[in-house]
Formats: sequence, C-alpha cells, structure tokens
Amino acid sequence: MNPLDYDPTYPRNPATLAEHIRKYRKDKGLTIAGLAQEIGIHKFTLSNWEIRGKVPRIKALRDRLIRSVEGAGKWLDC
Repeated sequence: MNPLDYDPTYPRNPATLAEHIRKYRKDKGLTIAGLAQEIGIHKFTLSNWEIRGKVPRIKALRDRLIRSVEGAGKWLDC
C-alpha cells in the first residue's frame, strides 16, 4: 500500500501555491529544510509559503523557485 494514502496533509489535487509546494516536497521525500536548501532559501521562508500560505513577493525568489522546482511555473500564480 502507498503510505501517501494515509497522510491527511498530502494534497491529492493541489489548488494553492502552499498545496503545490507541499505535494512537490512530499513526492520528492524532502523535509521543509531539505527543499529550502535545494532552492537556496531559509527553511522559515519555505515554511511560510507552505504552512502559512504566504506567497513569495520578490521576483528573484519566484524565479529561483521556478528554476529549482519542476513544474513550479504552472502553479506559482495559484
């Protein structure tokens, strides 16, 4: 059985930026700190995006996310 079937925080049909980030991170098996390190931001910044629903406002950060996270360009405007 797939362990994701039992994770209530796993967004099967993400609709927001926060849900897309969480889905991507969980699909890759990364922690918040691990994904933050991969895209070159502080873990608290990523936590704000994923948990608190904040949206990156600085174009450079958005561009970094698009370059680092596969498919991010499709869902950054959620």
